[in-house]
Amino acid sequence: MRRLKPKSEEDSKKRTTQFIVGGILIFIMLFSTLGYAFGGGSGGTSNAVKYNGYIFENVNGLWVLDKGGINFVFLYNPKETNDIVSTVKPINNYYSKPIYYSSKNNDATYELGRNLEPVALRFLPACVEGEECEDNLPIKNCEDNFIIIEESDTNEIIQDNNCVYLKGNQEEMVKVVDEFLFKILDVKS
Repeated sequence: MRRLKPKSEEDSKKRTTQFIVGGILIFIMLFSTLGYAFGGGSGGTSNAVKYNGYIFENVNGLWVLDKGGINFVFLYNPKETNDIVSTVKPINNYYSKPIYYSSKNNDATYELGRNLEPVALRFLPACVEGEECEDNLPIKNCEDNFIIIEESDTNEIIQDNNCVYLKGNQEEMVKVVDEFLFKILDVKS
């Protein structure tokens, strides 16, 4: 049979247990806060790149730039892209206007679309005037905002009227697209 304990003894044991558990919780909270402050969790500086006064935050492996209340998202930050000498029209030429593109590189098209769709009236595929068109797409020329992505041995960005030719090899095409976006956003000149 179990021995009966007086109520004061039970209360004393309960209070002691509560103090121990409370002390452990305070210890954990104090040292996790100190650890966060002094070491691992400060987040901002190690996950950001500053370039020409712009801050690029690394979020889940992508570089995010907040410019004018719009989040532009890149696979590369400006320090990781090649400096391609070119002059392109600024982002203002794309706001609330249709943008057409011609590309066989899905990654480059996706990178371009996720950054231009928020500013464009619409972002649509098209065929280049004078070339054979396989799909039932509109045919566009350099009077329209038209971005043409082509494979090439050299990385180039060429502005011809309202056409922009983004040229590069298959592996570096997204870097060329990011370089173009950095130029139209005036991150790089």
